[in-house]
Amino acid sequence: MSYASWEDIDKQVERSAELEKEAWPDEAERKAFLQNLNSYYSNQHSDEIYSPLFGAKFLTERPNKDMVLYVRKSYLAFPKDGTMKEFEDLRLEGNTIITQKNEYIKGYFPYVHAWGADKTEYIEAYFLDSLEDIEKMFDEDDELFKAGYARSEENKVKLETWNTYFTGVHGDYVYTFIHDLLK
Repeated sequence: MSYASWEDIDKQVERSAELEKEAWPDEAERKAFLQNLNSYYSNQHSDEIYSPLFGAKFLTERPNKDMVLYVRKSYLAFPKDGTMKEFEDLRLEGNTIITQKNEYIKGYFPYVHAWGADKTEYIEAYFLDSLEDIEKMFDEDDELFKAGYARSEENKVKLETWNTYFTGVHGDYVYTFIHDLLK
């Protein structure tokens, strides 16, 4: 879920409670339904809040079919001599040269962890048309990288510097984006 502000999160919780009461005005029925619903979930969970970063590639039109959502979770390393400005400059340069030009990426949304269990998380969500497009996206990324970053000492240093901002540990996740559930 995406919210415009912290206040909207609180409003959503209040509104959900109101809607539950409207749907099940009888308190006993409402409690029985919620108890049954909650029986499908574990008490163990994690509430995470991510902050969007500049550089999204917005979908050009509302999806009219299911899509593939590829999510990459990387972990930031915070190098001693690094700065947020340097990180952002490198990130946005790569975003302009590669991500924004990759035809297989229909939507792209970068986030950093703002609140929750692990403040080192860097999330990138890619919307693609098909599973096959994941491999095509990576191939296109390679081509765009080669075209945008000619072999030079300057670009070698940029890549080495970029890598210092990450631990090297990451996770890849693939989901089905169900267009009928889009609000």
